[in-house]
Amino acid sequence: MKLSKDLCRECSIEHIFLSLSLIVSITERLRSIILSFITFSLSAASILLGMTIDPNTGEFNWTPTELEGGTDYSVTIIATDDGINPANLSDSETITITVNEINTNPVLAAIGNQSVNEQTELTFTASATDDDFPEQNLTFSLDQTSLDLGM
Repeated sequence: MKLSKDLCRECSIEHIFLSLSLIVSITERLRSIILSFITFSLSAASILLGMTIDPNTGEFNWTPTELEGGTDYSVTIIATDDGINPANLSDSETITITVNEINTNPVLAAIGNQSVNEQTELTFTASATDDDFPEQNLTFSLDQTSLDLGM
């Protein structure tokens, strides 16, 4: 690089050195960014459980099922760099996800309005489902107003 006398009068050697150092530093950083692209992936065991990760953004998704509640799951997330340093191509971290067991409400099947003649007994069977696992016993009851009416 050739410097003119006018440029040299206005700049000190330290200023020129710092400017060139900054240019080299920025150039090396840009080269690293341009040549490095990180992709994300999951271990095979994580994929078998239905877990997914966006390879470009690293956004993780998984909706555990009722049967998976109450258990801890190990998940290995892998970041792979396709850059120029083969010794550091990937890194991984194994985390634990605890799936809490929750008790969901049972769903009462529709009963519908009923009618009955005086002095005639009305009977029907109420039914409900509950998706909880393990299966839970359901009990049926009437509210206090219905009990007060003699039902």
